[in-house]
Amino acid sequence: MFPTDKEKKIRKIDLLKPWLCDDAFLSKVKEKNLLFSRHLKGGLDQNDTDRLKGLTSEVNQLRKDLKRSFFARRLAEVKEDSRRAWKVIHKFIEKPGKNGISSPTFVHNGVSITGSSEIPEGFRRFFTNIGPDLAEKVRVPDGKSHMDYLGGSSGDSMFMAPTTPKEIESYCHGLDHCKGPGYDDFSPGVLKDAAVEISVPLSRLINTCLEGGHFPDFLKIARIKPVFKADDPTLFGNYRPISVLSVFSKIF
Repeated sequence: MFPTDKEKKIRKIDLLKPWLCDDAFLSKVKEKNLLFSRHLKGGLDQNDTDRLKGLTSEVNQLRKDLKRSFFARRLAEVKEDSRRAWKVIHKFIEKPGKNGISSPTFVHNGVSITGSSEIPEGFRRFFTNIGPDLAEKVRVPDGKSHMDYLGGSSGDSMFMAPTTPKEIESYCHGLDHCKGPGYDDFSPGVLKDAAVEISVPLSRLINTCLEGGHFPDFLKIARIKPVFKADDPTLFGNYRPISVLSVFSKIF
């Protein structure tokens, strides 16, 4: 027994965007594509050319309207659950997940890399070696050194005035509580809430470090988050490393 209706083909990308499966929208897209194909072959008269321009504008506007109404319905369904509501909003603005990684599999030097431990290690190796790898490709003129491009040394010194509890308290209150924590899991909100209590001991610690010319090593440690930029999501080179330092390093 044969089916009476022709089965509608849906592109793989449209499965991720269900609002594009509207019959009226698909009908206009099909008509526009047919006219555009004829346009490429030079077979459109003035009426068809005007129709193509009108359809292009209609399709673009309808795509926006369908997406807006789709997410408005989704948001209305989960309005009592703030966590699910934010997920809907993030999907609407096409914001990536927390780790920013857009592919479960990566390819480096022709080798596929998968797994929750192998992928972070692959990112670590890539971000660690990218500097030396690029430096090796830089052509150094014969007999030249980087010191040749630097000016003379300065005999002037720099003085840093000691901080005060009031200044520390002010910096704590100025922190953005929406920012994520560093590797130590201290969020800016914690310091803002405890600004008065920690301002005195923290100012003493900072002044001691300034007097000794020392910056604590643990404040140099960052949590690296790879954020996808564009093009092929399976290549490490298409991700930008974001360093999230300890919130205490923003006060020192």
